[in-house]
Amino acid sequence: MLVLGGIGHVGRTLVKFLLDNDLVSYIRVADKAIPIIAYCSAEHEQCFKDPRVQFLQADLTKKQHLEKVFAFQEGEEGFDFIVNAAAETRNGLAEDVYKSRVFDLSVQCAKYAMGSSKVSRLKKFIELSTGQVYSSQVRAPAKENGATKPWTLHAKYKLMAEVALQEMEGLPLVVLRLATVYGKADSRGVMPRVVTAAAYQALGETMSFLWGKDLKINTVHVEDVVRGIWHVCTAKDGVPNNSIFNLVDKGDTTQGTMSAILGKLFGIKTDFYGKLISNFARLNLASVVEEANDKHMQPWTELCSAHNIRSTPLDPYMDKELLSSNHLYMDGSAIEVATGFAYKHEQVTLELIKEQVQYAMAEKLFPVISMDGDDDLKVSGQSTKAKK
Repeated sequence: MLVLGGIGHVGRTLVKFLLDNDLVSYIRVADKAIPIIAYCSAEHEQCFKDPRVQFLQADLTKKQHLEKVFAFQEGEEGFDFIVNAAAETRNGLAEDVYKSRVFDLSVQCAKYAMGSSKVSRLKKFIELSTGQVYSSQVRAPAKENGATKPWTLHAKYKLMAEVALQEMEGLPLVVLRLATVYGKADSRGVMPRVVTAAAYQALGETMSFLWGKDLKINTVHVEDVVRGIWHVCTAKDGVPNNSIFNLVDKGDTTQGTMSAILGKLFGIKTDFYGKLISNFARLNLASVVEEANDKHMQPWTELCSAHNIRSTPLDPYMDKELLSSNHLYMDGSAIEVATGFAYKHEQVTLELIKEQVQYAMAEKLFPVISMDGDDDLKVSGQSTKAKK
């Protein structure tokens, strides 16, 4: 298997899943980052040292790097499966960045896969996409044939990449459109909201949300994402080329769901702004978001300093694209009906969010603070007295 973008949240989780379950004999991982500077845990770093894994540092937007990633020595058989988990996922960047690091990257990787002399061996090319390609609406959850109207630049170029890949004759493509991904090693899914809640615990203030409790922010656990990837690669009855599946849990996560979880987890009060303030914010979103990010960043920085955390990928910053009033509302049942896949985590829970925070604490990426009413927190098997 070839995993493109294998150091990211989904990529590293997939590599560990494949190794832990002894599912593959060889994994080639390509990523522009390297494990030692990508905040990998010890267990993830160990995965990239496994003899079954070959890691290549590569910028997949550059031709010479692509040639290296897709090169085979004489006598080598090539890949059965290629998973493209590589893309620019940060928000708020210039549009040409997304064209290069989302659209061009996906298309070029697929072309190199098709141009390989061993292409006949390739059984599946898995393209990870996003549910943000769907129109924002609340009438019914978006199915795979639902109306598309991307509401982030990342999603705009992911949808363009989907179309381009579907037009490549012979590419054994499966597209997986992901809801908001959370779980251990999450930094950009629900974690910015978690970090913001920790900041409000430090401030001693109520954490208030725009747009109301019914705003859809549907979720999927990273373990179900990697299980879904492997499932569509190896489904007993096969998965037709050019299939598209949503990956989203059954919990229909909303702002109200996350508000309740974060309020309980950090012992803070949560609330929602009324229509008047939300309508004002809609007209002045850039300035409102900038002010909110500035307010949250200071207590987070002070928390990290107080707990001797000098470097962390976690922060409360959220771009205006993600703080808009767009709904992420998806139906994840098609993959179950068509392939027999079953979700392990059917909804986001306080316990699952707490688990990923404790994971970050153990990695010294998140300050050890009081959670869920417990002063005495266990981190990496050690009891640590949390500061009030």
